[in-house]
Amino acid sequence: MLWLCQSEGHLQRLAADCDDDSAAVISAAPLSKLRALSLEHKGAGGKWSVPALSLTASAGLEELCFNAHIFPRSSTLLSLKEAVRGCSQLCTLSLKGCRVLDLSALADCVHLEKLSAFGFIGCFSSFISDLAPLGGCAKLKDLSVVYSLVSDLAPLGSCVELQDLSIGGCPRLESLEGLQACRELERLGMNSLPVSSLEPLSACAQLKDLNIYQCVYLNSLAYI
Repeated sequence: MLWLCQSEGHLQRLAADCDDDSAAVISAAPLSKLRALSLEHKGAGGKWSVPALSLTASAGLEELCFNAHIFPRSSTLLSLKEAVRGCSQLCTLSLKGCRVLDLSALADCVHLEKLSAFGFIGCFSSFISDLAPLGGCAKLKDLSVVYSLVSDLAPLGSCVELQDLSIGGCPRLESLEGLQACRELERLGMNSLPVSSLEPLSACAQLKDLNIYQCVYLNSLAYI
């Protein structure tokens, strides 16, 4: 990792382990042209050592990925507010296996087009439960939410450009209410949801691809 400190600032994509040492090295590197950053945490828990990127570097960041390879119950806490600070051009955000309890920091990410949020099965309380902050992400086109306590899709009604939605392993999500406002929705994936009706989809005239798995309370394909 030390070679980064000798770069000339031309680096556009960077993938690295996110421990204390690499965080310090990344922070010291001249990354003014960085557009994509992928960080992995392989420790046994605690908090992420998020690199303190300068505003010059983070202002141009378009893709950001956090991936934790650890035992679920010691899942690593991530402060999203700290992670996206200064990322005014962020278009793609991926959160995999890390504890993110609040999406409110995304309210200012007006350019966000893709969000992938994957929790851990059996550890729902350690992951997001409210999609309300996404109501301000009017450019959001692609959303995946897996293993969370999300119970309401109504905030997605403000995501008028949403085209691709994948949601699964959300034991409190009993209704698709709210999706009727997503008139541009083309693809929907549903997995292990206690949903009993597809009625909100009747207004989704652009829907072309529907994948349903393990939705045991759904006994009719009416309304599509």
